[in-house]
Amino acid sequence: MDKLSPRFWVRLAGCLPLALFSLTGCAKKSSPAKGEILLWHWMTDREDALQKLAEKYQKETGIKVRLELYAPSDAYASKVRAAAQTRTLPDIFGVLGSARDFASFINAGHIANLTSVMEDKQKAWERQFFPKALANVTFTSENQYNVKPGIYGVPIDVSNIQMLYNKDLFKQAGLDPNHPPRTWDAFIKTWRQLKAAGIPGFVSGWGETWMIECFANNYAFNISGNQLRLAVHDDAHIDYPALRHAEHTNRLTND
Repeated sequence: MDKLSPRFWVRLAGCLPLALFSLTGCAKKSSPAKGEILLWHWMTDREDALQKLAEKYQKETGIKVRLELYAPSDAYASKVRAAAQTRTLPDIFGVLGSARDFASFINAGHIANLTSVMEDKQKAWERQFFPKALANVTFTSENQYNVKPGIYGVPIDVSNIQMLYNKDLFKQAGLDPNHPPRTWDAFIKTWRQLKAAGIPGFVSGWGETWMIECFANNYAFNISGNQLRLAVHDDAHIDYPALRHAEHTNRLTND
């Protein structure tokens, strides 16, 4: 694997829910030109920012970063899986999937262990990341996937999901615009009142379905806490009320 300067990664992470980049391991890769790094990702909406970072990196190192961004995310995920099977992954790529999927890429030799460079110079690179974000790309000695403990990715994006409400539409439905719902039950009641007034109660401008799933799952996780997270990661059968709420949220968007 070509050695990459941590400076490129730090700038990429600082500029840009949790997304990540992974470095290709020792497997055969797609063949960029000499002195060039090939990067794949699904964040087409970040193209301008990524391109500016790539240009800045080239000025400082002389190494060109060629971006290839793919959408929708499902098509991107399929492309990465196909490239893994033919062992033609690029130098840098993002992984879409669960912890199990991530681990399978690592165990197959497709992703490099970044622990040594993260911890170099008194963990100078590692300390620049939000700890909870870095934890998502770190496997501990207790992991169930038989992955060697270490850091296997670079988080580039951390955000939360929020809802906005239209005060004018609240007024039309006879609702108090200064007192939006603050509980799940109130949320459902408000949605029904809006629907009865002929107003869509829950809409989004998301172009990809995974985002509404992300919203619903995070809502469930925030209610049920670590028990639900552990159950999901262990692939256990679960029947939490919060998970049913999340499923209900998915149905609301299609009603």
